[in-house]
Amino acid sequence: MKYIKTKEDSTSCILIAGNTNCLETETLNHIADYYRVVIISDDSDNVAPIKLSAKYSKRIKTYKEDLSSDNCKKIFHAFSPDTVWYFSGYTDGCDGLRDENKKLSALIHNCSAIGVQKLIFISSVSSLNYYYKDTVNGKVKIYLSETGFECSQLENLCRYSSTKNYLKYIILRAPYLYSKYNNTKNYLGSLFSRMEEIEPIVFPYDASGKVDFLSVRDITELLMFITEETLDDAGTYTLTSDSGLTYQSFAELLKKCEPSTQASFSEGKPCVLELDEKNENRNIRKEYGFIPLDNIVENLNDFYKIYIQGLNKEVNILEKLLERMPKLPHIALAVTETLVLFVIIQLLLPYTSDNTLFKYVDLRLFFVVILGVTYGMIPGMLAGLLMCFSLIYSYSQIGITIKMLFYNMDYWLPFAIYLMTGAITGYLVSTKDQKLKFAEDEAISLHNKYSFLNDVYMSVINNKEEYKRQILGYQDSFGKIFEAVHSLDSSVPEKIFMNSIETLENILDNHTIAIYTLDKFQRYGRLVACSRELLTDQPKSLNIEQISDVYEVIKNRGTWKNIDFKEELPTYAYGILDEGKVRIMICIYKASQMQMGLYYMNLFTIICHLIRFSFIRALRYQTLMEENKYFENTGILKPEFFISELKAQRNMADKGIASHVLLKLHSFNIVETDKKLGHLIRHTDSLGIGEDGKYYLLMRQINPNVFKIIDQRLRENGIEFTVVEGV
Repeated sequence: MKYIKTKEDSTSCILIAGNTNCLETETLNHIADYYRVVIISDDSDNVAPIKLSAKYSKRIKTYKEDLSSDNCKKIFHAFSPDTVWYFSGYTDGCDGLRDENKKLSALIHNCSAIGVQKLIFISSVSSLNYYYKDTVNGKVKIYLSETGFECSQLENLCRYSSTKNYLKYIILRAPYLYSKYNNTKNYLGSLFSRMEEIEPIVFPYDASGKVDFLSVRDITELLMFITEETLDDAGTYTLTSDSGLTYQSFAELLKKCEPSTQASFSEGKPCVLELDEKNENRNIRKEYGFIPLDNIVENLNDFYKIYIQGLNKEVNILEKLLERMPKLPHIALAVTETLVLFVIIQLLLPYTSDNTLFKYVDLRLFFVVILGVTYGMIPGMLAGLLMCFSLIYSYSQIGITIKMLFYNMDYWLPFAIYLMTGAITGYLVSTKDQKLKFAEDEAISLHNKYSFLNDVYMSVINNKEEYKRQILGYQDSFGKIFEAVHSLDSSVPEKIFMNSIETLENILDNHTIAIYTLDKFQRYGRLVACSRELLTDQPKSLNIEQISDVYEVIKNRGTWKNIDFKEELPTYAYGILDEGKVRIMICIYKASQMQMGLYYMNLFTIICHLIRFSFIRALRYQTLMEENKYFENTGILKPEFFISELKAQRNMADKGIASHVLLKLHSFNIVETDKKLGHLIRHTDSLGIGEDGKYYLLMRQINPNVFKIIDQRLRENGIEFTVVEGV
């Protein structure tokens, strides 16, 4: 399978996480030719950091973070990857990562929060290492290894969490992985290491057990193809190379590479895989066209030679010395310097004690000061103690015994001076060193923190123009936006609602859109228009208290996104405010996985802004026309305005985005009827005069069940009518 795509095609970003040991520089460089790559290596010690060349440092960003940390969330929000590749801790025969269940759950939550299109989970074939046992309660899975059971549970967690969070997932069960450059972090490299050190190799299963290898190059090509495929469904696939190897035949291949290789097997431990290889190969080939090209049997000897050459690289002697210099123990060096200086002082003392030029110079005090200033308090006091012994020795040479020194206080002063000098000079230096070390540690911590934030910030800045081009250049956006502006150019709110539904459906490619108007008390929302699919089931009225989470966001001029996937709330919502109150709420109730990204949310916000400007303009016009719109001291619309609203409502009904009921009133005292209707109808309903000069009541968004209640309420209040349209 050959991955075909031009390098200029995509500004897509993929994020690679988990056990990244199998990824070598050559592979990453190949991926970076087609994508922007973000790598989050696991923070555990058994995952090696990734080194990159300067050529690809701008296309590849690497971080060593815990997937459940806040820094990881910031990375997700900064880069907004389209696809995530997660390498399980059980990949390539490993034993799993620390707290991997927690990390995988956090990864899936972050993917869902930013609208990742697809999660590709690379697992291990060890999850199939089980057999079925017949029991009283039916067949039960019996796993042959703890690793296989844990790997299987991790796959189940991926399926469950991804489905729960509406995230498309692809699970790939891979055998052992290998590449051209192997190291001790991968399975094949660990075998090479034991061969080179002439250590015995113990395989985990018996000699007849099947073993399989897949090259990193082949699986990378497959991952890139899956990333580009948009019409696939969630699924689980098992990868094989059809090499036909057993542990016995593989051991023979290793012996050909290194004749001294000693291999043994775990007898009585069969390698049982619940696997139909032909069926699995057919499925992955049919869905993604995957055919492995590399063959480990042909290349194993070459890979071993490359491994040995990497170990035998000559290193400069000077480089070795420089490498080992920082590792010399600091204490040993200090003791050596102290003893050397002590010997020098002792040798100089006999020549300086009787010399008049050194009458006012105390070499012992000089020794104490030097050691205290250089190494701190404890070495300084030890230096003072050494000089005390030196002074006792000098006194003994002139006949002064220890008993005389002890009982004669005149001799105590030099000893006290030496000890105090060492303690004081050492204390001052130690205090200064501790403060300096604390400042350095704090500076390093701040540097690491702000380097991370600066890296993320610069990545966001670099991506800004790309996102802008995507929004403005997507599917003839200039023409669509011009068409949207033109269609919303009206002074009648009903026409704006009708055209808004059409505009949103066309541009956003979504048919679950609803528009609500809110009353002046911000307690209820009344449905004024919605997509045809929602017309029968969509609630005609919303209690604002029940959607308080949505209301709080749109009241603060934000765009609501249902990242917790609460079924009773819309996926997106936007509020149009006037004089500090929400007048219109525009909602998208259902969105596909492809519509959960930042780009789609930005596009929805832009279109809602256009609707906002048109609605506010129409509202201002309606306010100015208020005196001419109604008969004096009544809420009765004049014929021209009522007929205009009725036509707009009929157009909306014809397009299936709204429903209404038109009632012809049998009233001779319309002013009294208007007063009665004041507390019986909603703020969205209209009373006016039709073309025939009769009085009509236009009730919006009414279904048969609701009309039965309204019919009873009107007749109980003495209002007689005939249904003209609707119901």
